[in-house]
Amino acid sequence: MALSHGAISTTANNQNGITLGSIGGNGGRGGNSFGNIPGYAGGAAGSGGVISLVNAPTVTTSGGRSHAIFVYSRSGVAGQGGTGYIFAGGGAGGAARNGGPVTITNNGSLQTLGIESHGIYGLSVGGAAGSGGQAGGSSAAAAA
Repeated sequence: MALSHGAISTTANNQNGITLGSIGGNGGRGGNSFGNIPGYAGGAAGSGGVISLVNAPTVTTSGGRSHAIFVYSRSGVAGQGGTGYIFAGGGAGGAARNGGPVTITNNGSLQTLGIESHGIYGLSVGGAAGSGGQAGGSSAAAAA
């Protein structure tokens, strides 16, 4: 994405001048099973996308924790494994994925006046694998 004209200014806390991000899709929950078939595995998380920003305008923030430019890419959350009932185990949790590449080019003027505020903050985060499914069973008492 390219920003080429106008000035950007924010005054509140936790309000970035520019925020651009990509979030991968979440994996679905695995199906449950009964009998001697284990629960089904959760779906894998989606990867974060490639993000590129070229900025030319002046960006000013005056609130705390308010970055001039915040660009991120993160994976989705993987699905939980399904539950296995009676004689079966739970399904495996879905696989985690990576955040994507983040590229920031700044040709403008950046000014941050608040505490914990950065001029440029780029972030790529992966992880968030799904948890394994549960298993439940039953037993019968023998006759005496």
